[in-house]
Amino acid sequence: MTVDAAPPEPPTLEAMDPNEYEDAEVVGDTDYRRDEIETLLGEGAWADAFEEWAADTDLDDEGFEIATDMQMLREFDFFWDGFADRVGYHAPGSRRTGNNETSIPTSIAGRPSRASTPVSPNSDRRSVRCCTTSISTGSQTTRPPTICRISMSEDADGIDGDSDADNEISVEIPPLDEAAREQARGRQDGLAKPPGSLGRLETMAAEIAAMQATPEPTVDPAVVTTLAADHGVAREGVSAYPQAVTTAMVETVADGGAAINAICAANDVDSIVVDMGVAGEPEADALDYRIDDGTANMVEGPAMSRRDARAAITAGTEIVADHAADAGMIGLGEMGIGNTTASAAITAALTGRPVDEVTGYGTGIDEETRARKIDTIERALAATEPDPDDPLDVLRCVGGFEIGGLVGVALAAAERRIPVVVDGVIAGAAALLAREIDSRVTDYLLGSHASTEPAHEIQLAALGLMPCIDYEMGLGEGTGAALAIGVYRSACRVQTGMATLDEIGVSTDE
Repeated sequence: MTVDAAPPEPPTLEAMDPNEYEDAEVVGDTDYRRDEIETLLGEGAWADAFEEWAADTDLDDEGFEIATDMQMLREFDFFWDGFADRVGYHAPGSRRTGNNETSIPTSIAGRPSRASTPVSPNSDRRSVRCCTTSISTGSQTTRPPTICRISMSEDADGIDGDSDADNEISVEIPPLDEAAREQARGRQDGLAKPPGSLGRLETMAAEIAAMQATPEPTVDPAVVTTLAADHGVAREGVSAYPQAVTTAMVETVADGGAAINAICAANDVDSIVVDMGVAGEPEADALDYRIDDGTANMVEGPAMSRRDARAAITAGTEIVADHAADAGMIGLGEMGIGNTTASAAITAALTGRPVDEVTGYGTGIDEETRARKIDTIERALAATEPDPDDPLDVLRCVGGFEIGGLVGVALAAAERRIPVVVDGVIAGAAALLAREIDSRVTDYLLGSHASTEPAHEIQLAALGLMPCIDYEMGLGEGTGAALAIGVYRSACRVQTGMATLDEIGVSTDE
């Protein structure tokens, strides 16, 4: 039985820095892979496919058994990825030896992986991210566990990662703690004020108490995650700015000079900027969770592969595990030229609303450009036909890497009982996708501001969210979420810091 392997001529790959991998032992998993493949596809399937691939390389079967040539291993990914999907192998490139797992730097999306483990500015960046473990110079480094599990299994037709098979994304989101909510309400009734006189602030505090399972809620430490990526659809002329602006803005946020930095500083909120797939790779101190150099043009076909869509969501869960696991509240922020187009397309696909109702002016475009934007979205939806019952397919067809990342952030935060503040229309699109994956995530979502984009009102209604501020904002970046966190902090501090009537010696019986 002969199985299609990699292209006859493996792509030329850039040289890798050997310093990244010094002292790192890499163990091939040939035997396990061979057994899995031949069990599923029949005896000889592995040998036939491997022989085709090896004919174009200098690496034989025995040489792969204990391999230290990272370049060759990366080329092997082109051969292996298709089989990984068929056999449901959840961690390509790793094998268990005793109680330890050793990983090799495999491709997440059927191409050379370029991502490195996000680290703090002062730490050594010489590591390679692979699933939820990493290889570090000198020793094995294990990441904090990511609770959200995203299944990588597909049927036998999905060798390229784009099958229509059911690709389950399973999460474990706990129910709200109603006892904590009632305790919070009980305390509110005894505070030194007329009952209910603080209106929605009291409702907010009780809601956050139920999310966090404590009658003493807090937003601290609060963080806004600003995820950035580029969109191929920008080539259709749907924005007032060129794609290079994404790179410039990532660098500006990383340097602390953007609106999100100023608003976060004013509201005691930490800011994290993440490169999910910015074209040109910014020269900035942004966290590196890159999936690719931006998406494809969704007018011409799907914006990304199914594998890339899953990888983006997985990256979002890892961002929470690595950098916000102890947060009291997380705001969803983003940047990327063309992403209001993607968000409008997602909103139309998931809500069934007409494209012209969900399409706004984005970066300040004129009427002519908006008309072109509407036409672009309609052509993209017609070309890709996203399945509204399959959120991964919607993300694949018309989404963006930063949008997928925000989906993962929301899911992982909800699993940790961390309230999630939804910013504007792009974050709203991510929230809609997350809801389609698991509707329980909406228990942990909070509104922020009322965006000027028309799709945002539709999104908030679908999610059952209410904005807490309306300042006619439409910037994105997480600016509305950062402002709203200040309001939610006030609600929590009223809940926990106000004196009670008993404490000030006032009796309600008088």
